[in-house]
Amino acid sequence: MNKKFESHCKINENNKSKYDVYFLHGFTSRKIHQDPVAVQFRKDFTVIQCDARGHGANKEGHKEDWIQTIEDYERLMKERNKPSILIGHSMGATMALSIFARNRSGTIEKAFVISGVHGKSLLDTNEKKDKFRKIYDYDNKANMSDIKNIIKALPENFAKCDDRSKDIYLIHSKADKLVTFDQFQQNKEEYCVPNKNTLVYDDLPINDHIMPFYNQRTIKFIKREIKKDLINKHL
Repeated sequence: MNKKFESHCKINENNKSKYDVYFLHGFTSRKIHQDPVAVQFRKDFTVIQCDARGHGANKEGHKEDWIQTIEDYERLMKERNKPSILIGHSMGATMALSIFARNRSGTIEKAFVISGVHGKSLLDTNEKKDKFRKIYDYDNKANMSDIKNIIKALPENFAKCDDRSKDIYLIHSKADKLVTFDQFQQNKEEYCVPNKNTLVYDDLPINDHIMPFYNQRTIKFIKREIKKDLINKHL
């Protein structure tokens, strides 16, 4: 078993459910910050929250070790071997989409991408690269190559507009200045995500990158989509 990474995870087992629901947190955040949302899923699913490398209690590696953290999740999913649903916010959204695209465990059913730093559009221009570096160049010591390579490679991990696009869900605020709505639209087109698989907020405060994760409309949207497409399939 992947004991080292698992020791940094909170796993709330639900023996009545065949699903594992993974919550993937954002940059400089940690698993306990997800509790207000995660607790609302524990009645119906096994819920797994982990500290990414360099975050929270996980002192293994650095905050910028996104690829290594993705591989940690993939090993855990393969070992547990249960149908998996990914709910990621910001950095965690990028990881969720990458894990979904690679699907190395063969268990990934759906990915909910909230305020996602994802897709090549974020790195298209020097202006966006500079903005991206300011956000993620943690105390000027970050190795950006892994993070950029993940984002650049995402669209190449699976065929665009293939059948799996229907299992990607994008959730975003028009007021998000960290990942703009234009970038959200580009990524929606890049992955051919159906309109019904998007939840867009147009009434949140300016610069709001975080609140879409905690909003009750997001929670209801995710629960509805999971139950609509998956409950009858496995339960």
